[in-house]
Amino acid sequence: MTAYEQELSSYNDQVAAAAVGSGVAIQGQNPDINRRVERDELRKGALRLLTDSFAAIQVGGQWRLNEQFDAMQDNQGVYHYPEFDVAESLTEGKIIQFFEQAFEWQNITYRFYPYFWGRKGKWKDTVLQNDVDPLFADFLRAGAARIVVPVRPAYADAVCYFLNTNIIWNGGDVPNIDDPLYISIADELKEDASGDIPQGLDYCSVDGTLPCLVDQWTVKLPTTLVYLQRDSSLPTFPIPGGHDQDSDLLPTELAGKLDEMAKQSGEKLDWRASVVDLMKLLGRDSSLAARQALAKKLGCPKELQTDNEGMNIWLHSKLLDLLKKNNGKLPPTV
Repeated sequence: MTAYEQELSSYNDQVAAAAVGSGVAIQGQNPDINRRVERDELRKGALRLLTDSFAAIQVGGQWRLNEQFDAMQDNQGVYHYPEFDVAESLTEGKIIQFFEQAFEWQNITYRFYPYFWGRKGKWKDTVLQNDVDPLFADFLRAGAARIVVPVRPAYADAVCYFLNTNIIWNGGDVPNIDDPLYISIADELKEDASGDIPQGLDYCSVDGTLPCLVDQWTVKLPTTLVYLQRDSSLPTFPIPGGHDQDSDLLPTELAGKLDEMAKQSGEKLDWRASVVDLMKLLGRDSSLAARQALAKKLGCPKELQTDNEGMNIWLHSKLLDLLKKNNGKLPPTV
């Protein structure tokens, strides 16, 4: 019996270790993915309301009734592989392009209303819907929603014309590249990305210098991964306006020395969170001009040199790192 209990204990320890090694089970999915799901479903509902479920639309001089968007169908041959009708897909493409480009769907604003504005027969099921993402939980439980979708300025007349006649493209065809209504695919990609243009380099011009930016934008990809690192170690970052995590990584003796210096200074110097207080503690000029000059000297990224808060955070972290590497002293060149 003793041998059995020892083997059982060993087995349970291995199971527990395997559970710890498997990591933390993340519930739900990335909030960015949830926002995309919400916007797509609301876009679908908005289009159905605007078009009366595509009951009647004139495109290229022809009326389309109860459009089903079924250009892609199973082939009726031997293998029944999917294949699309070329003529039908071209016509449907004109309808899709109009409604995708006439409205700024990336700027949609919406608010969910409670479950009791939905079907009463579904109340008992709807009210129990839940998710770890509270906004997505509101979406799942919503009985109704209010949405506002801006019209692209160039399309204001075309949309008004459609609302009064059910005719798209002002009665004409899909705009060419020289048409005011033409939207390039690059512009659509930028809007979907909703990212900022990278800073730090000048835009290219005829008499400009290299390297330079031509026309770039950042893209944010939502992921269900917890982190992307080569190993299991996680990076540490300073918290804007709060306690700096880097100060926790100082050797205990060095942190204690700085605390003692702060006490003896006669001032309330919060060197752990403030670069100004840290520089005062080290006997350095802590004025904005001095901080900007020091940050530039130490290699602060250009995009942060004009952002006082970002520069302060970077400089604070850099000074602490130099103190750690030089036994509590700044190098003579700093």
